[in-house]
Amino acid sequence: MKKDNPVKCDKRKPYGFTLAELLIALLILGVIATFTIPKVLQSQQSSHWNSSAKEVAGMLSEGYQVLRSQNSNPYLQALDLTPYFNYVSANITTTVDSEFGSGMVPVCGTNVNCLKLHNGGVLWYEDTSGMCDTPPTAVRYHFDPDGVRTGDEVISFYVYSTGALKTAATRLNGTQMGVNGTAPCTAGPWGPLGDPPWFSWN
Repeated sequence: MKKDNPVKCDKRKPYGFTLAELLIALLILGVIATFTIPKVLQSQQSSHWNSSAKEVAGMLSEGYQVLRSQNSNPYLQALDLTPYFNYVSANITTTVDSEFGSGMVPVCGTNVNCLKLHNGGVLWYEDTSGMCDTPPTAVRYHFDPDGVRTGDEVISFYVYSTGALKTAATRLNGTQMGVNGTAPCTAGPWGPLGDPPWFSWN
């Protein structure tokens, strides 16, 4: 009589991961996330600030061209361009960033004029920043992309009587501005020569 073959047990290791293996994988993912997520967020923020600053640059350039077509007065002040800007409100309560760092804390409505823009930033300028009659003359504006005092993230723009628009890093040699838009002109230094790391014309 033929005996049936006994059933063989499958002693192979069951598929899946052990708890220790899962914990190690999660630990590795956590380390990777710790280094990459902040960089991604910072890159997104820098990109947003950069595009906002370019919008402001376009607004300044266009506003100046319109003003010049209607006004031939060589003694222009930063305040003269305000009617040609697109802004939400005249902000008078915010403390904004300065290119001078902690050496100057601009307070809207106290020592500077501030405009709250649609992109969430604040465009601020001083009444004493005006064009004069000795070229190259310029009017200076500052843009704080988040609109609050958090650091030194402001970028400065210079609008020249020729219509040229420059930043602190690209401003023309011998840039001069008058007090309240009148002569005599005085030369800089008008703040640092660099732009914030998040800004690029490209």
